[in-house]
Amino acid sequence: MADKRFPTRRDILKTGALGTAAAGAAPKQSDAAETGRVRVVAIMGDYWHNPISREINLRGIFGKQDWEVLFTSWSEFLTPEVIGSADLLITHRWNGSRDYTVGFVPKGLVASRPKDAEYMSAEQEDAIIDNIRNRGMGFLSLHCAFWDTRPKIREMLAHEQGFHPHVQSILIKRLNKNHPITRGMEQFVEDDEQFMAKVTNPNHTILFYSEGTRDHREAVSGWCFEYGKGRVVQLLPGHTEFMWEHPGYQQLVLRSALWLLKKPVPENTADLVPKKSPWIRPVGGFGDAGLDTNL
Repeated sequence: MADKRFPTRRDILKTGALGTAAAGAAPKQSDAAETGRVRVVAIMGDYWHNPISREINLRGIFGKQDWEVLFTSWSEFLTPEVIGSADLLITHRWNGSRDYTVGFVPKGLVASRPKDAEYMSAEQEDAIIDNIRNRGMGFLSLHCAFWDTRPKIREMLAHEQGFHPHVQSILIKRLNKNHPITRGMEQFVEDDEQFMAKVTNPNHTILFYSEGTRDHREAVSGWCFEYGKGRVVQLLPGHTEFMWEHPGYQQLVLRSALWLLKKPVPENTADLVPKKSPWIRPVGGFGDAGLDTNL
């Protein structure tokens, strides 16, 4: 018998899609077509990755676009129907995070919470793959989303994963001058985790590399590719609020979204993202090695 203290999945969906407090039905695939607006669906946040700052920053990055942005940090709301309504799906959540998240309760004051639903489930995985390949949905995978992901997603991303050292100043460098996402962008430095990755599909396009100021290890940190009718981008930076508030990273997210949606990417996007972070620092913090290390 169901525990009446906690809502069932059906009860949750009745309260409104993607964790909103207002009552209403989950978004349908036809909704976006009726409004004519781009629909972005984002599932972001766990114990290690603050969902509040992620939502605030994501909405700020897309603030000058006339897009509908639906945000959740709860897996229950990322149903195949919701995935099927998205023009762009963004995921920034560790796939082994069930013990590092809390379940949804539709109350303002919460005495206790149920365990969160599994993320990513096989049902979600199949829906994501199908909507990218056959419908042309864009898929933006950020930071931890590539780590221990499900087999079909990992095969699509085509990478070998390597764990990150402690947070350090990371130089985002060797930006691809020939791709719309990174063309014209300058290298920048910010405090973040540096995940290591080796891209195993030679047909994938490397967007940029990163290097840590402490250990000076260089690694691929962004790549993209076409997948059936859709497009996919993986960006490995994005652990700290400092990185999310950096205009360089904000532009990478915005430019990736535009490319994924098959929209023109302006040559200069600096004025399309929020104001500069007060924490921004010069690239010169790389000491005696300067910017020549491994370049």
